[in-house]
Amino acid sequence: MIYDDFSFIQTAKTFYDNGDCNSLEEFEADISRIVFIGNHFNRFDRHGTTNISLLMNHFISFINCFGFVSEELLNYKLPHHFEKINSLFIFIGNKTFDGETKIDEELFIALQMNAKKKKA
Repeated sequence: MIYDDFSFIQTAKTFYDNGDCNSLEEFEADISRIVFIGNHFNRFDRHGTTNISLLMNHFISFINCFGFVSEELLNYKLPHHFEKINSLFIFIGNKTFDGETKIDEELFIALQMNAKKKKA
């Protein structure tokens, strides 16, 4: 359980899995994706839009590096974006939508519309 910044870093280091990582700088670059994800969330809140493809790139790269603790790491650093984080995990299929899970419906619709554009 993450309860402060120290436990956040310890958890991130423990579960970090990037075979191509050769330095502390690469770890820091991967963990900093949280900032980029948060920036996209803030932009979406302010303007109702963001670069969905870039958001998904940062998100998927982050969960590929930190695995099953990704959600906990994101929720610790971005607690006010809990519903957006849920939306992303549900969209990519890492979490099941049970009707009770709170999601950001606007973001979820934007994710679906972006996916439809990519298929066309």
